[in-house]
Amino acid sequence: LEKDLATVDQDMPRTFADHEFFRKEETQRGMRYVLKLFVLYRPDIGYTQGMSYLAGQLIWTIKDKRQAFVCFANLLCTNRLFQALFTHRDILNNRVRARVDLLKLLLANNATALYRHLGNIGFLEACFTDLFVKWVITLFGSVVGPGETWSAIWDSFLIHGEIAVYKTAVAVLRLLAVQLRNTQDPTQCQAVLQERHKFHHAQLMKEIDAISISKTFRQNMDVLQAREAVEGIWDDAYYRRGSASGPAGPPAWDRKT
Repeated sequence: LEKDLATVDQDMPRTFADHEFFRKEETQRGMRYVLKLFVLYRPDIGYTQGMSYLAGQLIWTIKDKRQAFVCFANLLCTNRLFQALFTHRDILNNRVRARVDLLKLLLANNATALYRHLGNIGFLEACFTDLFVKWVITLFGSVVGPGETWSAIWDSFLIHGEIAVYKTAVAVLRLLAVQLRNTQDPTQCQAVLQERHKFHHAQLMKEIDAISISKTFRQNMDVLQAREAVEGIWDDAYYRRGSASGPAGPPAWDRKT
């Protein structure tokens, strides 16, 4: 608990350090309030580096730190995507890996040449899962930064749900395709994707709308969501039985059969 609270303080100066709004003491106080209160509210989840981007966007949009906390807690505790990331001891658990496979499928269907290139240079195997986790934890704040484009991504996610994350990820990769196809190894790819890019929101939204969803993708996503809905019945009871320090063992999805 103390470690998580200390990490929150360490992350404040690093979250959009180049943006005036996020350097303000008032903004950082609001973000600290949201994040530290959440750590106390759900110590079994705690704090993961990158959550500060989510808290920052809520403070940016809502301004009221108490309302921002309620939104933050609801987002992390009720959304299946964030539950997959944060309610398990291993962030790279089976639920997350299943979602990485969905993203790979969507990328292969919508940017075949780029998908093959990333596979040939070893990026898909070495770094793709980490990229997915980073983009989801920050809801793409790490790659687009604060502003109208990031707000448009949030709107898309809140309206359309999890599928918007996959479409946004593929859209971003397509917009960076020229740079990425000129890379020769995973390290060079990471250098491109770690930069913050200034996409115009209309340009990104147009690219997102152009992403096609195959029948296979929909079927795989439906199976994942159906399985999680059934597993969630057990998980919810499991977490209610947990102590203040968190659940006593792995959730049903991660059991060895």
